[in-house]
Amino acid sequence: MKILVINLGWEQQPLIAALKSAGHSLHGIHCTAPEQPENFESVRILDLRDLGGIRAHARALRPEAVVSDQCDYSMFAQAVVSEDLGLPGPRVAQAQLACNKWLQRDRSREAGLDIPAYACVTSLAEARSKAETIGYPVILKPVDNRGSFGVNKVDDPGTLAE
Repeated sequence: MKILVINLGWEQQPLIAALKSAGHSLHGIHCTAPEQPENFESVRILDLRDLGGIRAHARALRPEAVVSDQCDYSMFAQAVVSEDLGLPGPRVAQAQLACNKWLQRDRSREAGLDIPAYACVTSLAEARSKAETIGYPVILKPVDNRGSFGVNKVDDPGTLAE
């Protein structure tokens, strides 16, 4: 089976090794030259946010499957390719929900789940206002990012700008 693997970093090495040992033809997309290029018949270097470039490459390659398990950007790219080529995998709406922490909280609240107070802010002034409403300490987290990257605990108003 011809499989397109999106994002070839260390987190995906067990998946890549399993696919390779199962005899699949692997083709990769990565933001830089991969550490183990010998696992791939081809690797295309693309920014993982270049959805047009990724889609065009996938259309030309015509994979039978597309996989990614490393980050929000690669999962979103997988969803775009899967949906575009009619392959199994997440759909764009599912990837948006899986990757967007604000949407997750909003949907959870709508479903009646008990979740901590939250707000979506786009400026320091909004952050100050919402933090005063919610109360300190607050946790600031990017809407769409990998795991805990960019997460900050703010204990008092004096350190919010930092």
